[in-house]
Amino acid sequence: MRTYLMKSGDEYKIGKAKTPHERLKTLKPARPDIELLADCDEALVSEAALHKMYSSKNTEGEWFKLSDADVRSITELMESDTTFMNPTTNVCYVFPVDLRDKMQMVSSFTGQSQSKIVAGLVTNYLEELDINFDQLIKIKSNLLAEVAGNEL
Repeated sequence: MRTYLMKSGDEYKIGKAKTPHERLKTLKPARPDIELLADCDEALVSEAALHKMYSSKNTEGEWFKLSDADVRSITELMESDTTFMNPTTNVCYVFPVDLRDKMQMVSSFTGQSQSKIVAGLVTNYLEELDINFDQLIKIKSNLLAEVAGNEL
């Protein structure tokens, strides 16, 4: 699945679909001016996390009244190959640039889901940071629970 950001008039749609371009086509009859601004793998930027983050700007369903700064933040997040947003905590992790390439390589060799690989990478990355053990265990538990929930 892919998370996407679309614009129609002065509203923005934050959603997810297997193919955002196909989703765009289904929305065109009701909103001829709609356009796809950005999309990315949902394992990197969660639709649910964005909905929570911008809930105060929600107009209806998946539609939001976003500022230019909000749109820039979302598109930069989606266009970065080095981010992972945890939908449970709305925390965005930023990785070294080459980590995304490594994740794709590992995925192709192992056949594991991207969310499982991302959870493992996040865990490994956090273990290298200077944070206390209790924080690390809590973050790791939340990520593993999230991955388990996504694979059901």
